[in-house]
Amino acid sequence: MRTRRRIQIILYNILVVIVISTSTTLANDIVMIPKYEQDNFKEMELGARIAHEELNKKDDLTFGSLIPQRATSGKDQIRYVQDATNLNAQVIMLSNNAGRAIENYTKAAHDSGSFVVTYDSPLMGGKDATGEIVHVAPVDFAQTGLVLADMALSILGGGGDFVIMGSSPKSSNQVAWIMALKKAIENDAKYSNIRLVAEEVYYPDEDNRAGYKNKTLEIAQLKINGTYPELSLIMVPSTSGAAAAAATLVDQGLCDIMKVSGLGFPPELLRASKRGCAPEFVLFDNLDLGYLAYHASHKLVTGQLEGKIGETVNAGRLGTRQIEADPHRENALWIKLGDFIKYDESNVERASFLECIRGYCGNAEDTEFFHSKFRGKYKSKALAIIPKVTGTISFLCSLLLASYILSSRKRRSSVFGRIMVGLSISDMCSSAMWFLSTWPMPTNSWLHWGTAGTTRTCSAQGFFLQLGLCTATCYQATLLLYYFLTIVKQSRESQIKKWEIFFHVVPCSAGLGTSIAGLVLKLYNPSSRGSVCW
Repeated sequence: MRTRRRIQIILYNILVVIVISTSTTLANDIVMIPKYEQDNFKEMELGARIAHEELNKKDDLTFGSLIPQRATSGKDQIRYVQDATNLNAQVIMLSNNAGRAIENYTKAAHDSGSFVVTYDSPLMGGKDATGEIVHVAPVDFAQTGLVLADMALSILGGGGDFVIMGSSPKSSNQVAWIMALKKAIENDAKYSNIRLVAEEVYYPDEDNRAGYKNKTLEIAQLKINGTYPELSLIMVPSTSGAAAAAATLVDQGLCDIMKVSGLGFPPELLRASKRGCAPEFVLFDNLDLGYLAYHASHKLVTGQLEGKIGETVNAGRLGTRQIEADPHRENALWIKLGDFIKYDESNVERASFLECIRGYCGNAEDTEFFHSKFRGKYKSKALAIIPKVTGTISFLCSLLLASYILSSRKRRSSVFGRIMVGLSISDMCSSAMWFLSTWPMPTNSWLHWGTAGTTRTCSAQGFFLQLGLCTATCYQATLLLYYFLTIVKQSRESQIKKWEIFFHVVPCSAGLGTSIAGLVLKLYNPSSRGSVCW
């Protein structure tokens, strides 16, 4: 009976530890909640993390993100706000995708002591109703309407019909942008020759790639069947919607009769831009938006801001920004990042390349097009060929040295000789991998010339390269120790031989241990700037 009771107590303690550990992973001082997982939101998070690393040198604050599933984004955001509130997060950074439904929960978070900072997509009810301290806006919403209207005018050649396709009526920033677009067209005579043929906004049945594809084909049919014969543009104030709509037009061969514009992420629209489907589109700097939002959040936590009109936010490399009354919402404040960046055939390639270098290359078909577009331009034969030459020289020299020592009984019986043999063999191991250079890399490795391997051959190269380099480095340290003992301490050979086993066990163990660890942790990958898997 006592044994059973002890087992129950042990199991209970284990459960408590698991719960506490799980809660600790969520209990960050500053919690970021994007709309869902997508490259542009990942880049905003990266900007926030960069700011966190810069500012965390002075303040020991923790930062983390909770990323909703796309299909249940609104419900997930509500749950994450509740979780962050219950775990006493000091700041909740939110890009609202739940509409007005989340406002009671953000208000409860504010009332419990958390600062609520929105970015990209605000809460519409104002501070008293939502608890939002400040909204970090990428651009002025009114400016968005004018920018979209100007692009429609340019793409339609001064006259024609277009429709609007959104992602969700719950997305507050999109609703504001669409209203601003309609207002601009109605109130300015220069847009009199372009016509919004449907007052309602076309929303997909599901906020995913398939939903956008079906809705895009439905819109294209309005032109094909003669319902709107002058219809030739779909304006999409959503990066995910624009990417999916453009991909659909490209895949279906409809670029001659229909174009896409709006808010777009360069790597996701590169293929469509080059095919003529997306002549112009705009976006703000996602990295800078996350960076600025974190700076504002950090200054609220540390007491440098109170969230009042006229206060200045010193945002590091971005300079200063001022808190102002939000001109589009009552009883609300905002910090504006800046202006839109316009992309067209003159700059979309460069922008896409820079984004992809950061790790944001768009969807699979966009990535494939991107790779094919830039493979010939940016791959470097030199990085693949030069290591073969230097690796060969290094391997042969080490082989000759080892052979020279082993060919003589006197030389191979000395401690110094055996250390040099170990060092030479280690160098031969790493030199052989340098000679292989890009050959073991998977054949689809981007920015590399001469690839002919698989993931397994890449891992094998990384394993033996790490083994050789680490072991050789440790043998060099052993050689220095040998010199210290013989020259400084004037130890005899017989005395040093007593400890010689450690001169070989330590380097071999270190090399083998780190190379196995890298294999288990799957750390061996093609280097984006080098010529080996490591």
